[in-house]
Amino acid sequence: MFVVIKVINWVLKFLYDLLYHQFAWFYDVVAAVVSLRRWNTWVHQALPFINRERILEIGFGPGHLLYSALLQQKNIIGIDESKQMVRRAYNSISTIVKYPPLVRGNILALPFPNQYFDQVVSTFPSEFIFNKTAVAEIYRVLSPGGQVIILPFAWITGKLWYERILSLLIDIDILIRSWPEKFCSGIIQQGFELSIQKIIDDKSVMIFVIATKPEKVYNNRLETLIC
Repeated sequence: MFVVIKVINWVLKFLYDLLYHQFAWFYDVVAAVVSLRRWNTWVHQALPFINRERILEIGFGPGHLLYSALLQQKNIIGIDESKQMVRRAYNSISTIVKYPPLVRGNILALPFPNQYFDQVVSTFPSEFIFNKTAVAEIYRVLSPGGQVIILPFAWITGKLWYERILSLLIDIDILIRSWPEKFCSGIIQQGFELSIQKIIDDKSVMIFVIATKPEKVYNNRLETLIC
C-alpha cells in the first residue's frame, strides 16, 4: 500500500509540474474544473490580508492576484520559477503597468535583501512551502513584525449533487491534519508565530495560515517579548 501511495503521489507531482510549465496555458481551465469555478474567488480572498508597505508574492502562477493587487495600487513584487508562468503573468500585467514587477527566481535563494518585505503571500503553494530552506529564506527577507499569508487549501461545501461529489473526492480531514505536521511545525521552529483563519462563503471554505515574524531581537535572533 505504501508503494502504491508513493507512485500516486509521484504521478500527481509529475502532472502538476507539466501543468505549471509546459502546459501552463491550460492551468486556468484545470483550476476552474477542480474548484467548480471557485479558484479565482479563493485566490482573491487573500487581497484583504495583504495591506503592508512592501509585499512579495511567491509562486504567482498566471498572476491573477498580482494583477488585482496592482489595480489596488499595492506595492507588490512577484517571484516564480516557471518561465511559462512568468510569461503568462507578464502578458496580462503589462496591460495595466509599463514594467510588470515580476522576477523569475528560486524560492530556495530569494534574490532580495534581508528584511526587505513587510508581507509575503502565497496561494495554493506547491511542496516548496514545506522546505526548511524556503521557510528560512522567507524569514530572512521579512522585516521584524512582518507576516506570511498562505492559502494552503479550500474545499467545496455546496449542496448540489456535483458539489457533493467533488467534496467526496478530496479528503479534507487528511489535508487539515497533514498541514500542522508538514508546515506549521517547521515554521514555528524557524521562529514564526502562527494563527489560523477560516473564511466561509455560500459554497466553500478557505483556510488561511498567518505566520508573524516577532519584532524584538535578542542575541541576533528574533524572539517574542512576553509582557
